[in-house]
This record gives sequence, C-alpha cells and structure tokens, in this order.
Amino acid sequence: MANWLVGEMGRISMQVKDMAGAAADPATATLKVKTPAGVTTNYTYPGTVTRLGVGSFQCDVALTEKGTWKYRWETDAPYQGACQGELSVSPSNL
Repeated sequence: MANWLVGEMGRISMQVKDMAGAAADPATATLKVKTPAGVTTNYTYPGTVTRLGVGSFQCDVALTEKGTWKYRWETDAPYQGACQGELSVSPSNL
C-alpha cells in the first residue's frame, strides 16, 4: 500500500498483457476509486484515463481526504481482466 498526503495527486497505473506476456490494449479500461467516505468515482479509457503506450495506462486522482482509498482496474475484451489495490492517505500536519 502506497503512502500519500491529503492534497496530493495520486497516480494509479496499470499494465495489460496478453496470455503470452506481451503488452496489449483492451478496447476499454475502467478505474474505480472509492474514497474513505465511501464515494466511488469511475474513470475510463478512452476518456479520463491516459494511455501511455501499448498496454500502459494511468490516471491521476486528487486525494482530498485522509484514510484508505481503494481502487480497481477493469478491462474488457479482447484482454479482459482486473486488478486492485489501496492508497493510504495521511492528514496534513497543518
């Protein structure tokens, strides 16, 4: 779990590979982010998720509250899959 501070932009990345291990592009990719308060926001490619190259995606998320932020990436055919994780956000000292 990564450690962040309130007010930072959290960069959440994902790599997509085919069954042989080569980088591959799904038709769409969705990043779901849940705040510590329980509010879920969806970011999508194409759209608000940035494609850096074949199979490489990222999204910057404003970390506006302390606590554990949860996220989940989902992709569809032809390279359907999912991965998930958490960001630990600490409060400001001031």
